[in-house]
Amino acid sequence: MIEKVTCPGQRVPYGAQATGCPRATGFSLVELAIVLVIIGLLLGAAVIPLSSQMERNRRNETRQQIEDIVDALIGYAVINKHLPCPDFNGNGLDDDHCAGGPGRFYSGPLPGAALGVKTRDAWGRPLTYVVNGAFTATLQLSSSGTGSGRLGIAERPGCGSRRVADDVPAILLSTAKQRYPSRLERENVDHDNCFVTTGYSLRTGAEFDDLLGWVSRQILIDRLAASGQLP
Repeated sequence: MIEKVTCPGQRVPYGAQATGCPRATGFSLVELAIVLVIIGLLLGAAVIPLSSQMERNRRNETRQQIEDIVDALIGYAVINKHLPCPDFNGNGLDDDHCAGGPGRFYSGPLPGAALGVKTRDAWGRPLTYVVNGAFTATLQLSSSGTGSGRLGIAERPGCGSRRVADDVPAILLSTAKQRYPSRLERENVDHDNCFVTTGYSLRTGAEFDDLLGWVSRQILIDRLAASGQLP
C-alpha cells in the first residue's frame, strides 16, 4: 500500500492515523547559551585560584632565591674579605672600582658569575643589588656606613620610624610581578639609601609586592671573625 510522509523520517500508510511528529531531541539556542555561560563561569572560577597559586609559587621561589644569594654574599666576603660591587660591566663579575668608602652606596645588577647564582627572579626580571661602599673595601671590625651611604630598611617610606634594619651592608630587591606607583614601592626605586619592606598588599594607593633581602652587618662581621678574616 502507498505510504504518505507526515514528518521528516516518518511514513504512515494511507488509511492509518498519524500520531504526530516526534519531539526534537536536540538543544535549543537558549539552552546552548545557558550551558556555555555555566561552562564559562566554571572555567573562570578555576583560572583565578590557579593564577593565585602560580603567583604564590613565584613569590616563594624568589624568597628562597634571595636567601641563597645572601648566603652566597657572606661566603664571598669570607673568602675575599669584602663584598662584591654591582656588575656594571655586564660580565657577571665583581667590578672592583666601586669601593668609595663609607659615605657612598652603589646600586646595579647582581654579579651572578662571581657568586655562582641566578640574577633574575621567578618573573624573569633582574634582581637589583645595592651595596654600602664601606663593605666593598677590606672589611674590618669597625666597618660601617656613614651619611647617605648608611643603608636602612623600614616599614614606611623615609626610614624615620619603624626600622627593620640599619647600617645594612647589602640589599637585594625583586620588584616581583608588577611595579606599582604607590609611595611604598617608589621608595625602593628612588635611588636613595632608604628601602621599605612590608606585607603584600593590593589595596589601592598602598599596593606592595616587592621582595627584599639583606645582609646583616652583625652576621657578616661575626662570620668573618669566626673564620679569622678580620684584622
